[in-house]
Amino acid sequence: LRQSIIIEQRNIDYFESDSKLINTLTITYNELKQQVTKNISHILQHTHMIVQEIIFR
Repeated sequence: LRQSIIIEQRNIDYFESDSKLINTLTITYNELKQQVTKNISHILQHTHMIVQEIIFR
């Protein structure tokens, strides 16, 4: 019984650490997504400005 309790506790610990890892990864992924979206938006704005300059020369 003691053996099985120890194994159970270990499984719970693994599960909790997996949960934390998944949360951390999710947060990191979302931040990256946000950053990439912002960067793409900036690139598009700059491209638009450059195209406007070329057209209106």
